[in-house]
Amino acid sequence: MQDHPQMSWPLVSFEHYMLADDHATWPMTYPAVYEFCGQIDQQALRAALRVALDRHPFLDSRIERTANGLEWKISADADLSVTEDAGCGPMDRRIDPFTERPFRWRWVTGSEDRSVSAAGVSGQAGVSGQAGVSGKLMLVFHHAAVDGIGGVMFVGDWLAAYDQLVCPQRGTRLRSVAIDSLRTRGRVVAAKVDQVPKRGLGVGGIAREISRFFFRRVTPLATPPVVSAEPVDLICSVTLSAAESDSLRRLADRLRVTLNDVAMCDLLRNLRGWNQRYAAAGRWYRITMPVNLRDRAQLKMPAANRIGYAIIDRDMNRWVDDPDGLLQSLAAEHAVIRGDGLAASFLAVLSGAGRIPGGMRLLTRQRGCATTAVFSNVGDPTRRFISKLPAVDDQLVAGNLKLTGISGGPPTRSGTPASFLLTQYRGQIRLAVTVSPELLGQEQAEQLVGGWRTMLLTTLERHSA
Repeated sequence: MQDHPQMSWPLVSFEHYMLADDHATWPMTYPAVYEFCGQIDQQALRAALRVALDRHPFLDSRIERTANGLEWKISADADLSVTEDAGCGPMDRRIDPFTERPFRWRWVTGSEDRSVSAAGVSGQAGVSGQAGVSGKLMLVFHHAAVDGIGGVMFVGDWLAAYDQLVCPQRGTRLRSVAIDSLRTRGRVVAAKVDQVPKRGLGVGGIAREISRFFFRRVTPLATPPVVSAEPVDLICSVTLSAAESDSLRRLADRLRVTLNDVAMCDLLRNLRGWNQRYAAAGRWYRITMPVNLRDRAQLKMPAANRIGYAIIDRDMNRWVDDPDGLLQSLAAEHAVIRGDGLAASFLAVLSGAGRIPGGMRLLTRQRGCATTAVFSNVGDPTRRFISKLPAVDDQLVAGNLKLTGISGGPPTRSGTPASFLLTQYRGQIRLAVTVSPELLGQEQAEQLVGGWRTMLLTTLERHSA
């Protein structure tokens, strides 16, 4: 454990909110999976973990109750084995950040595949395919500590440190991080709320947005009875081919919208179709979309929470027969979200709630469905890596491992049993769903993400006709 000038950090309002919404049945945690081909060096992987934790202290901390309130404090326990889930069943999604580090990981060895030689040097012919064993690095993070991008930054440094240990001749360099900047993480982000008047909302407009969030009757995702006892995967995903992915990006360009607009449009249509199948079509559908609030000055900040939320409501009775109109309406709203600080105003609401005794509990004890689904689009996660890894055949390399795929998903809640993620890597789009295993089974998860893919391909066909 490295000594940091500051060994403790008071929790900010967003972190208090994540704790208040943490439950044994519905933990405020999220999964991530990194897929590789190659033979893992377990000893080097564990040694590299220590290096990564020194650079991202929140993931090396526990929450403690102090005279000044709750604080993140560097763990005095040097034993990192407690973060490793060595079981063979489904990973436990529950993490208690008061008694353990706020993440858990497991390495799962898979079937034989192609790998990269540990003796190779990036960019030279010495890096070549050889018989090896595929594997997955599976993780669960507590959202009170880091958001999805923060988790990606941490894993990127973990892999870079692993590359240094296994293949020092490559010269992979760990770029500097600004640990001191963690002290201002809440204050700096909240300042973006000042941009909200650009939309003409003002205080009254923000109040209307809050009222809409709490009082509009939102259609929940249908949860038919689970008929199979098959364990539910941490993440269920499908990958579009390179050609399909490229066609979707070109379609978005041609329609003057973004891939995010197209993906959300067809996700909404897929969710309504799913509900209609179970006679629960409903009217108002809501997508909660995390919005990254990091700016250039914060790119060296270690893993933390740096997001707000945008709330997207649509009357699907109006748009069911007009998918192109739905797409354009989403594109217009997303353009506004990108141009003002409305997503950051969520943090201002949390800050206000934190000043009221029991305010956070009130925010998280809403009955019924607060949102139909959560949708996050992180693009190519590897672009968020602080330290850059070498590449071979358009795949990133860490030691004797090739990174072949990345997936994950936001947390699920009691009234929101499924969350969706879009990522891109090596030019291919991957769609993923994370479900609450108490409410949805493996087969239903596969149907949900498969239906989303089918809807996107149908959109391609409609516009190519």
